Amino acid sequence: MKQFDLSRFWLTLKADNVLQWKTSLRLTLGMAFVLTTNYIINSLSRLDNLSEHHISNYNEVCWGMTLFCFIFFMGIGGCFMANNMKTKQQRIAFLSLPSSNLEKFLSRFLWCTVGFFLFFCVAMVIADLLRAIFCLSVHGNACGSVLAYHFDMLDIASYNNPNGNFDMEIVYAVIMVTSLALYSHSVYLLGGVFFRKFNWILTTVVCYAVSSLLALLTYYFDIDPVAESDGLTTTAYTVTGVCLLLTVFNYWASYRLFSRSQVICNKIVNI
Repeated sequence: MKQFDLSRFWLTLKADNVLQWKTSLRLTLGMAFVLTTNYIINSLSRLDNLSEHHISNYNEVCWGMTLFCFIFFMGIGGCFMANNMKTKQQRIAFLSLPSSNLEKFLSRFLWCTVGFFLFFCVAMVIADLLRAIFCLSVHGNACGSVLAYHFDMLDIASYNNPNGNFDMEIVYAVIMVTSLALYSHSVYLLGGVFFRKFNWILTTVVCYAVSSLLALLTYYFDIDPVAESDGLTTTAYTVTGVCLLLTVFNYWASYRLFSRSQVICNKIVNI
């Protein structure tokens, strides 16, 4: 089966989610535990001064922790690409599904992206409820809501200037951050497909080694920085272009490696 079929892809997606429901539940509860722990530690550090005047600052810190956890979980989410093929029985069950490699790859890709986003949203709701219950029992005040503060920040981020146009510096910053996030996810996706065990740890080690090598090359060979004639505009275009090219390559390489998955493979890598 080499051609893509939408109905067959939908069946593959449902079958994969049914097989992975325990993993999905564990990931959601794990994310909720991490968020709740951060919220509680933040509230305990403000045990003496958590009043109405400090609730806004408290929610701001919790919101910053939430964004950091979101970026972290979404980044390493790609390493769970081949999580359903760790054992021989799991590889037999998944690879024997009557679908093409592209359909299997896309089903796993959606689970690692859209699925992780949904897991985090549910975990954030659970953590916010547990945080409110804890603050209510300890401080006598629910201390607002991190979710409500998040939507308030979205309203502030969508602010337009007096001319009715978006601030282009904010647009350029969003472009760079989005391209960097996609590149980071593609790197961990490639690492998740290549490494069979300790995939996100090994991928992080490889990224650190490559970054150190590039830093040394920049130091010894005196590579010129990005031209500053157009300021942030040139930087945004350059970073975005390079990241998008590398992202496309990483996704393509991930698919090629995924298509060569076998029931019997190396203990460390999936080849």
